[in-house]
Amino acid sequence: MKKVFSLVLLSFIVFSCIIACSACDKGKDESVYEMYVNALKTLNDSDSTLLKGEVNAVMGGEENLANLKIGMTIAKVMRSDNDCDIKMEMLLEMTEYPDIEVPITMYFKDGISYTETMGQKTKTAMSAEEAMSQANIGLVDFSEEAVKDESFKKANDGKELLITIDGNIMGEVMEQSLGGVSGIFTLGNGVEMSFQDIIITTVVDKNSEFRLINMSFDTEMSNGDETMNCAFSVMMEVVQKGGVTIEFPDDLDVYKESAETGM
Repeated sequence: MKKVFSLVLLSFIVFSCIIACSACDKGKDESVYEMYVNALKTLNDSDSTLLKGEVNAVMGGEENLANLKIGMTIAKVMRSDNDCDIKMEMLLEMTEYPDIEVPITMYFKDGISYTETMGQKTKTAMSAEEAMSQANIGLVDFSEEAVKDESFKKANDGKELLITIDGNIMGEVMEQSLGGVSGIFTLGNGVEMSFQDIIITTVVDKNSEFRLINMSFDTEMSNGDETMNCAFSVMMEVVQKGGVTIEFPDDLDVYKESAETGM
């Protein structure tokens, strides 16, 4: 159980490293990839957004199967082109162990990240760029060269974009963040992870604005003693664009530096 739960937490950390795609110029004949990138740009260009989503991980290996679910809401208010306020609320649950339920609330304001979880209130210095990356869970950074297949179809008043990207690109993203080799990289404590191809389905409205994204992929994690296969899925949808506000708690001054709490 201890090994399983540690790998579950590791899986969540890995998912948190997935970051938003950067802008791409729209060509005369727009590819599905360019539709995807430009749709994300409409989201990132908004002065405020409220997103709601869910991450699911089905895990199995030498020990019992475990299911992890993380529900979340993310509010982001831009203060300038390079600064923002953020509030993230998450609830981590394991369906096979109903007693395990971990609520997490994170605020970002004025270069400080504040986190409350399991009775602990901690804070740490953080750049606005890093905070915005954490708030972009599920919005994947990849180049057009990584696209293995793409297509789209009409859906209601908009389009449904389907993209398959090479699983090795996830290894490249993690290599940039944590070090390792393409496709298979090593995290702390000698844990290795490899990725299969990633399937991304994105819904855009009639104005080509981002509305919803679903992403799924399989991974294999190993720490030398135990191997675990994980099937991930993530969904994020836009609840509100513009007019979003964030209310910060009155006790931010009592949050302790992470080093003081050992977290």
